[in-house]
Amino acid sequence: MVKSGRTLQVRVDDETARKFAVVARARRMTESELLRVTINNMLRETENNVDMLKAKLRAEFEEATRDLDELLPSSPPAAASKRSQPRR
Repeated sequence: MVKSGRTLQVRVDDETARKFAVVARARRMTESELLRVTINNMLRETENNVDMLKAKLRAEFEEATRDLDELLPSSPPAAASKRSQPRR
């Protein structure tokens, strides 16, 4: 049992809450204990897969960059670049 620490809150729909309570009872755990175990398992799994997560994030970033690059013209139009030059 955790006596100190930070409290986290989460809202779930009624059906999810009901299922979670059933699983907790079946495992003879409180809902808080089950949630702590679930969070710790997820964190442990994440720590074990850091390189995979980095690669996934890198790929997502590169895809988003390509998507954003499509919004910009590859080079400014000639007329616009002539207008931007100062007159002498």
